[in-house]
Amino acid sequence: MKLLYVNGFREDDKLSSTYLRLKEAGFDIKPCQWKYGDDVRKKIDECIKKIKPDLIVASSTAGLFVTDYDIPVILINPVVDRKDLEKLFPDKDFINYPLKASKKFPYIGLILGEKDEILDYKKALEFFKDADDVIILKNEGHRLKNIEPLVKQIADYIAFEENMVWIDRSEF
Repeated sequence: MKLLYVNGFREDDKLSSTYLRLKEAGFDIKPCQWKYGDDVRKKIDECIKKIKPDLIVASSTAGLFVTDYDIPVILINPVVDRKDLEKLFPDKDFINYPLKASKKFPYIGLILGEKDEILDYKKALEFFKDADDVIILKNEGHRLKNIEPLVKQIADYIAFEENMVWIDRSEF
């Protein structure tokens, strides 16, 4: 299963430590890097066309941008409030930016840090109230220090998808 990792807000081209640790954990994962000033949507479009991922793992700001695709996602402390997005990007206008309802996703997993010092995790919890899997980490902030819960969530999703057998009942 091919995974795509989309980093959150950055001002440099360094690879995310979360991506690097997921790669070290053995996942077939490719980075989709963007930084402040980039056209985020265009970068993600390019990555999706090139990599054709089966699952997207996205952090923070990228969590908002990857919801435009019909691809299963696992979001780490995602931005879900237009005001939070405007704080991060004061030079851009997001008044007409669509914030999609979670029911439109084929699968959504959430990893939320209860001690997130940048975003209110409760907003994401409410916005994605129909999420398939939610993990709230009591001792984590915005940047994950312990990625084991994320590794487990990804592994569980992959195991479920690989063992899923679809039955075509239209013939009965």
